[in-house]
This record gives sequence, C-alpha cells and structure tokens, in this order.
Amino acid sequence: MNVKPRPTILLIDDEKDILLTIGDFLNINGFTVLTATNGEEALRRLEGDKPDLIILDINMPKMNGLAFLSTVQAKPEWADIPVYVFTGRANMEQYFEEIRVAGFMAKPCLPDKLLKDIRNILTQRTPPKAEAKKGAQFKLLLVEPNGSRYSELAERFTQAGFEVITPLGVGDAVQTALAEQPDGIMMQMFMEVMDGMQIASILRSIPATRNLPILIYDDTAAGLTHIAPQHQGDHLQSIVADARHKDLLPLMQRLLQENR
Repeated sequence: MNVKPRPTILLIDDEKDILLTIGDFLNINGFTVLTATNGEEALRRLEGDKPDLIILDINMPKMNGLAFLSTVQAKPEWADIPVYVFTGRANMEQYFEEIRVAGFMAKPCLPDKLLKDIRNILTQRTPPKAEAKKGAQFKLLLVEPNGSRYSELAERFTQAGFEVITPLGVGDAVQTALAEQPDGIMMQMFMEVMDGMQIASILRSIPATRNLPILIYDDTAAGLTHIAPQHQGDHLQSIVADARHKDLLPLMQRLLQENR
C-alpha cells in the first residue's frame, strides 16, 4: 500500500514526567511515540518496532544512554536509526559533536526547537519520493492526528486506488499541500494545534491551493451535529458531521469528481 504513516519516535528517559509531557507533545504534533525508561527496555522495544528516530537520555539505570548508543550503532539493522541526545549533562555537547548522533539538546526541553530539530532530521532521512502508483485515481492529503483513525482511513482510500499522503504534523498541512499538490484534502475538524476550518481558510487564501476540494469531518459527534453533511455554500468544500457513522470514501470521491 502507498500509505505514509505517522513517523514513530522511541523516547528513552528514566523520568516518567518527561516521558509523559514530551510524549504527549510529540503525539499532538503528529508522531507515534514509543517509550522506555532505560537502555535495556529500549533494546527490547527495538526488537519489535524500528522507529524513525530515537530520543535518548544519558543518565539512566540498568543501561545508560552511552551503552545503549554503542549497542545500537554496532548492529547493522539499527545503525541507520538517527539518535537525538536529550540530557541534563549540558557539558557533553562537544563530546556528541565528535560521534555520530543526529542532534543534541540539554535539558530542560525547548519544545519549538525540539520539534524543528526532529522535522529537519526526518526530512533529511526521507528517501526521494517514489513515483506514484500507476493507475491511482487521485492523490489525497489526509490530515488526521489519531493514529488508529488515520490507518483506518488510509487503508480504505488506498484500497480504492488513492495515493494517500500525510504531513509530518498538523501544523505542516499547508506546507505539504503546496509541496505535494494533491487532488484533494480530507481532514479532521477538531485538532489541538489547528482545526480543520483554520487550515482550510489558510489554503483558500493561497492562489496555488485556493481551488483544492476539501472535505472536513467531525468524529466527535459533538461539535458539528447541527451542520448537515452537505456542501456549505462552497462547491469545493464539504463538512461531514458525526463522521464515525459514515463512509467518507464516496463523499470524497463525489467531491473530487464534481471539481475535476
């Protein structure tokens, strides 16, 4: 399937409040987060899941970050995973400049810098985009921060012949639309960083994306129950209420066909 899932980050730290706060921050910004409290636990995680990036603390019990890093870089199957060091030992920055790590941040966390660094690392690591699957009906930009819901929708549309793409995070939706030039966009209404209507408003203000068909759906069955699932005075835009009980595929197909 030509589905682009949310990037996965393995966050390793023995401080549970850091796992919780940074984990939530990354999840909100479009990443799937796995956690471990020490190097031994992280190695067991790697046996089952290969992440796109590792965020690594240094001072941890059982197996510290340096021992973990040495083990990972010695294994061919893991050596290509970028490692971002996140530690309270600010004096180690020069040390890590001399060995192979993707980035370094001294605690406390600077969220904006962390997010920027992660996106830069993953962008550099992403291979050149493969040619779209021949015979794909449409290229669809899917903006859905919930991992399970994203997978469900992406599989449904891919099986119907769509090429499904997704931004690294909700905040990257506009940039992704400009770079990828999809045939249409489908996105969740209620998202923490920026809601669907705000993203649609920005896209409508940009000439290159002004005429993109957009379907906005509400899975909560709360905020849009008063809006009928029909075009809201805009033949390029459709809003679907209580979307959990509707098949979005024919709705999106009709919107795309009407504006082809």
